[in-house]
Amino acid sequence: MCSVRAEHKKRQIIDKANRRAKKLRPKCFFSSCSELAINSHSQSVGRSLKNISVDDKVIGLSIDPFRPPEDVDDWFKEIGIRQASLFKGFCWKHDSEFFRSVDDFEMADMDKVTLAKLAFRTFAMAVRIKQQESCRMSTVIKESEGIFYTDDLYYHNVGQRVFLKKDFPYYLSKFEKMFNSDNYDDVESAVFLLNRNIGISCSTVIDPTLISPKNLYDHDIVDLQPAMFFTVLPDFAETTVIFTYFINDKQAALNFIGEHDKLEDIVFNHCEDVLFNPHFFHSLTDSQKRKIVKALAPWIVWGKVQFPDLFKVNLTSPNYY
Repeated sequence: MCSVRAEHKKRQIIDKANRRAKKLRPKCFFSSCSELAINSHSQSVGRSLKNISVDDKVIGLSIDPFRPPEDVDDWFKEIGIRQASLFKGFCWKHDSEFFRSVDDFEMADMDKVTLAKLAFRTFAMAVRIKQQESCRMSTVIKESEGIFYTDDLYYHNVGQRVFLKKDFPYYLSKFEKMFNSDNYDDVESAVFLLNRNIGISCSTVIDPTLISPKNLYDHDIVDLQPAMFFTVLPDFAETTVIFTYFINDKQAALNFIGEHDKLEDIVFNHCEDVLFNPHFFHSLTDSQKRKIVKALAPWIVWGKVQFPDLFKVNLTSPNYY
């Protein structure tokens, strides 16, 4: 009876945390804009998601570590491309006008401006995820009184809160200064062009100094962390892989890229926003899917999950912008 009561209490706390997180109504990500944010897409519907969809549907992660399913496929769900990759990012005007060039560009037209805007949208998505998760986790930690949360969950939340207090305003200021001045000398991108559509689309912010677990433990959590903005853009018959970074983080970014010639190790160990082509997803074994869940699930003990060569591509010979 006690276990039933405890499980009921746990479900009540989680539902309360989810409701609070969903009630967040952030303003437009631009600091100068006071309009409410609408549902923005972190990944372009026409430019990326359409190119990995089947009948306008993709497969996305649906991870809830408080309610582990029996079947690994229950960690994933089918999503229509109009509902995929949504986050409360920008007001309607900024979302449609500022990012129009990002959603319409051809590879031959790629330039620093387009790459900077892609990075900025990725940054906005990562911040909004952290804001929502921090709200959710703070509620769980407070309401559960230590009953069912772990130290890993607690420190994960502390890390999120430090990022939102220090890193978020620092990088937001750098981006906005760059856009306002129309000067892109402070940013660089390493771009890899793969000769086929690899069946995924994703974007995330990576700390390029976290190459191994030891790097994580050597970090002081209150220090400003380097940031690299990572995007995988699928096209009809090719895929573009983009790493964008500010110049002061260049060496750390290049070291990270040099240590990760296998794309799987970056996508599934670091990304928060991965979407799959349904055919590619269903070609994975249960063992491979469980590895993906282990690598992407939040607040686990950090460590690199080793993947087989799923995409069969190597990251070599980038173009720099």
